[in-house]
Amino acid sequence: MTMGTGRILDSSVLDLNVSLEDQGPFTVILHKLTEIIALAGKGNTEAQTMLRHVVVYLENHPEVAVIDPLENVRKVLNRYHSYSIIHNAYLERAHVFIPSFVELTSTDRLINVEKLKSAGIKFPFVCKPSVAHGSSDAHKMALIFNEDGVKDCRPPCVAQTFINHNAVLYKIYFVGDKYSVVERPSLKNFYLCNRETIFFDSHAVSKADSTSSLSVLDPEDVAEPVASPLLGDQSRFQSIVGSLRREFGMALLGVDVVIENGTGRYAIIDVNAYPSYDGFPNYFEHLMNCILETVASHSSNMKPLSLVELYDPFIKPSLGSRSSHTSPGSLDQDDSGFDTSDSSDEKKKHDMSLSGKADSFAIGQQPGGWFDVIFIHLLPGMLSALHLFSADCTICHHALSYGGAADLGRLQAENDMGPTVIPRLFHRAVRLDYIHPSPTSFHPLASELPTTHLQCGPRSKFASVCIYKCATLSTIAQESPDATSSGVVPIFRRATQFGNRVAFQDNDGDYRYQGLLRSSHKFASEISYHLNGNTQERVAFLCPNNASYLIAQWACWISGQIAVPMNDKHPLPLMEHYVTNSKAKLVVTTRHYAKMIAKLCLKIGTKMLIMDDILQISSRRTDEENIAALDSFSIGLEPEFYETSEALIIYTSGTTGLPKGAVLSHRAIQEQVSSLVQAWGWTRHDGVLHVLPLHHIHGIVNVLTCPLAVGATCVMLPKFDAAQVWRHLLVNARVNIFMAVPTIYMKLIEEYENNLKDREEEVRDICSNKIRSW
Repeated sequence: MTMGTGRILDSSVLDLNVSLEDQGPFTVILHKLTEIIALAGKGNTEAQTMLRHVVVYLENHPEVAVIDPLENVRKVLNRYHSYSIIHNAYLERAHVFIPSFVELTSTDRLINVEKLKSAGIKFPFVCKPSVAHGSSDAHKMALIFNEDGVKDCRPPCVAQTFINHNAVLYKIYFVGDKYSVVERPSLKNFYLCNRETIFFDSHAVSKADSTSSLSVLDPEDVAEPVASPLLGDQSRFQSIVGSLRREFGMALLGVDVVIENGTGRYAIIDVNAYPSYDGFPNYFEHLMNCILETVASHSSNMKPLSLVELYDPFIKPSLGSRSSHTSPGSLDQDDSGFDTSDSSDEKKKHDMSLSGKADSFAIGQQPGGWFDVIFIHLLPGMLSALHLFSADCTICHHALSYGGAADLGRLQAENDMGPTVIPRLFHRAVRLDYIHPSPTSFHPLASELPTTHLQCGPRSKFASVCIYKCATLSTIAQESPDATSSGVVPIFRRATQFGNRVAFQDNDGDYRYQGLLRSSHKFASEISYHLNGNTQERVAFLCPNNASYLIAQWACWISGQIAVPMNDKHPLPLMEHYVTNSKAKLVVTTRHYAKMIAKLCLKIGTKMLIMDDILQISSRRTDEENIAALDSFSIGLEPEFYETSEALIIYTSGTTGLPKGAVLSHRAIQEQVSSLVQAWGWTRHDGVLHVLPLHHIHGIVNVLTCPLAVGATCVMLPKFDAAQVWRHLLVNARVNIFMAVPTIYMKLIEEYENNLKDREEEVRDICSNKIRSW
């Protein structure tokens, strides 16, 4: 669509089979590409070509608004993904919930039965296709009543506990900031019984004019009519609308809601993009308003992209003008940028220290564009009070960080007026026991910035200070983590500093810190759910030597559990010893080991949780919409928890008897990592090749945790292979560190003698220049 000067919309139908360049220009693109996106994901080449035309055009024309952004539409294409977003939206406080659900990917009935039990799915349950769009099959579902009926599941699918709701469904339609709720027929009440699976089409059952017998209540369920919620208080509908609009970031959305019999709780049972809007009053008028508002909002938000935002995707959006729109998912903030939902004494003290200063801030984009950006990484675990002073040494901003990165501000040119400061505080103030009152000395960085000075109290220490000049990044200083730090910052919380850097590489590809953190955060919610919200429970896990191991480990720690790693080379009786001796309440594994672990868990009566493949796949994505609002305080538990809690149980080799568990606390791991980082001089530019087992200290802490603590990269092979190790040492540009055990070095020498001896000078030259030595 294009917009004339009189705000008249001129629309045209796009031909997606050819480039959009010759069909424009456009002001806004309104689309329903759900089927094309779904088909492209299944490998349909025609759909992939059409989608590519749209993506390329939008990348080349950022001035064009789109309803809705493709990355947000993808959130609702997979039911398990969208249900997970709803589950993590914390709607329980509004008495709204999503019934228990789990994705089934196996055709083995016994594995699925165990997975259903682990997820707390009760009979009867509804089995839905995982893909929510793309074909009529997306509406073909099954109601399953017993374990024998599990054979009727057609993976990949999502199993969701069925909620009795007297055959009434409420469809919420979103159009921009407007919504409407319409009542539709739905499935009648069903109870636990030994009957055959019922197959049905959800679209046919829930049509306004449906005549399906499945929506007719049985005589014993017919009760006195009750007042419709559409005629009374709609606060719960409003809570659903506000929360899901923020979580999905979509203007056009449909949500299916039922009201649970007996409890009156509202249950969200499905969500879909671009619903029919059947029954939405004045739909076309609201759609036009939505388009105009989207265009206006998109135009006002167009600005030069900050290099800080490019560098660190974990930073919350800047405050901008005081009338600027707060981005979805952001904290409630006052003008100082602090979280106003926190009423703690520390919060009040910190606000008092800023009292009267806010008016001196230069807020918003100034003429002249972006110039210098100061970006400072604080040492994780250290309490640091930093002050940014203007040229006349007036205190402009106090920033307090307890681990993570503190962006002290952007310097912009105001023609001849010199630099000003835009505050961007994105960590919550957790304590304030030290503030240096005035500048007495300046950091050496001051020589690089003659009009701006940085003042640090004696307890402060920089991890790195970076100056951005246009597109050039210059590292001024970098120091390794301080082993004497009194605070404990678990490894996953350090990851918030490194954002879009590559953290991990396995045979499937690259994983960035933000992606691994996002997937671990999601999986941690599942672990907490299955442990009833308890912490410091033992969680045994068996994962391949790939990113799934790291996701499982971090998820255990984010949820406050004690990780017990196992090894697939061990016989089943030894794994049973690990689980029973550690008193593990849950065993986590992947689909690769599901059948073996299912037998073990059935034998000893322990819950099993299978990590969904989508967690590993999605962690390779580079989009930032799901992680942008997460900082080191929104991930994991309170900082004080990790000061005294246990993190890991590693079992001995069992040379003289059964293996014995050795417990490591988060503090012990941090002390070891800090000492090794200092002794070995780890930096974020390093890349280590990992071939060791992941159930002993060498592989877990020395080779995996150390690089991740400083923002370096770990390249992991699925198992030791001498030829592959030599290939990475000689060819992989990322790898400059390698460590192993004597047996491995003997195998490498053997491979060298057999296959590389004739390249002796080349090997020596590459290794001496590429591989670090101590």
